[in-house]
Amino acid sequence: MKRLFICLFVALQLAACDSMLDIEPETKTTYTNYFKGEKDAAALLYELHAMFNDVLTVVDNIHEMVGLKVDVVDDPDIEMLRNLEPSVYEDELYMPSWRNFYSTIYRANVILDNAYRFTEIDEERLEYYKRQACFVKGVCYFFIARMWGDAPIVKNSTDAVIYPRSKVEDVLAEAIRNAEIALDLPVFEDLVNESGAKVMTKQFGSKGAATALLAHIYAWRAGLWGNNDDWKKAEQYCSDIIDKKAGYYELAADPAAVCKDVMKGNSSEGIFEEEYYMPEDPFFRNAPYVATIEMMGYPIVTGESFTTDYNMMLRINKTTVKAIYDKEDRRMDAYFYEIDSTVYHIGSYEIPSETAFLYKWNYPVTEYNEYVDMYIYQTQDVNRIIWRLADIMLLRAECRARLGEGNAADDLNAIRERAYGNREHDYTAAEGDLRYVIFKEREKELLYEGHRYYDVIRNGYWKTELTEEFSRISEQEFQKGAQYYPINPNAFTDNDLMRQNEYWLSKGIK
Repeated sequence: MKRLFICLFVALQLAACDSMLDIEPETKTTYTNYFKGEKDAAALLYELHAMFNDVLTVVDNIHEMVGLKVDVVDDPDIEMLRNLEPSVYEDELYMPSWRNFYSTIYRANVILDNAYRFTEIDEERLEYYKRQACFVKGVCYFFIARMWGDAPIVKNSTDAVIYPRSKVEDVLAEAIRNAEIALDLPVFEDLVNESGAKVMTKQFGSKGAATALLAHIYAWRAGLWGNNDDWKKAEQYCSDIIDKKAGYYELAADPAAVCKDVMKGNSSEGIFEEEYYMPEDPFFRNAPYVATIEMMGYPIVTGESFTTDYNMMLRINKTTVKAIYDKEDRRMDAYFYEIDSTVYHIGSYEIPSETAFLYKWNYPVTEYNEYVDMYIYQTQDVNRIIWRLADIMLLRAECRARLGEGNAADDLNAIRERAYGNREHDYTAAEGDLRYVIFKEREKELLYEGHRYYDVIRNGYWKTELTEEFSRISEQEFQKGAQYYPINPNAFTDNDLMRQNEYWLSKGIK
């Protein structure tokens, strides 16, 4: 059997079991009398971002995997996960845990709860560190709400109390509260560190990143409950980014530049990203996306086998790719390798293949393996791009379509202009429902970047756009939490207030 899908879950499973509180790390440091100056505050922030980095690296792989457009699944566990088979969660390896999120929230609370101790730091700079902590909390609570729905809300880093699950609307409200505080951060171009040097990584909070966070939170809320005021707020936050009121963000010139520059990281199109740092461990697997591990084959992976599908747990066929993209759409040739070829040459061999080989990420890291005397593909030297300008533009298009505004297709057309290199493919009424057309454009533009599952859920398209099992799920089952993960059983340890997701409880998970 091919390599298991283990690497994608390592970061979520670093802690074997959740504590009674399920909200703080095993070693609790309170920093009651040591930190005073900005270097001390910076040390706390870097520690927080190291934990935040782990959360973002394996942010949501199962839902990401469920949303993938693929034709072939070569692992039975992956197939079961994609089809909501409850028995797969009997293996603790596949049961998502929110512990890393709450450990990160705890570290953010340490900064906020002890900010008054920093007497040797300028007030404005102290606010910078507090707002960075709030940004991290806002992102964590938003992701928790999308992944688990109802979840605990932690008040501080000092009270040793048991927390029940709060309603998802309250978790999202907590995300908004923190994001609004972070909104007062400088624009990315003006961020400086404790030494006065420019911050170079887009993992740190900025006005633009906080604005993108609020846009997505309000759009998610609007999708759940259909409130027009939420669509209006999401549209306004998107506009603030597009109109450069929250920093300078610019679309890359063409799809080839998206692959070369934007997917690498820290480009002018990127807004918020998980920063990848090459570790000392030569066999560490960076898994910024499910696709960069499970869908990488020829020509990124070479020399391992003369079977071109080697090591690809998930595959998409060329016919499917050509059905997604028009022939004139330059994203097809940028995102996939020689899509029109019927034969690939590996050494002296000619290999026919119907598989479409992903080329959207082309920064491979290989390590020499002496046992097999060859270089083995390990990872991609790229950031995980959480939000970029093209995403925000298409999200604004969706907001405007929901609100029935006449300019709803403008951003859609701008993204198509980059994709095709001309304005000959603007939206027309003959294409049908504009909202669905925008959804499909997000699918094309953001292919394999981790958005599709939540785009489907936000739009209510689960019966037609996900796996066959989802087509049988009723609206009532979604109201009970079918779109969320089950609560890890370890969260119930010594916590009588914890309750399992109602849908998964009905499936036998307690």
